[in-house]
Amino acid sequence: MVNEYLPLLYLVLGIAGVLTVAIGGIVLILIVIGVI
Repeated sequence: MVNEYLPLLYLVLGIAGVLTVAIGGIVLILIVIGVI
């Protein structure tokens, strides 16, 4: 039964990872713009 949820788990982790990187990148850009 666990195997059925593995793809979904990987999908959620992948989306969370992408969102984290995207938000981190946006924050980093805002900080750089604020400094300049």
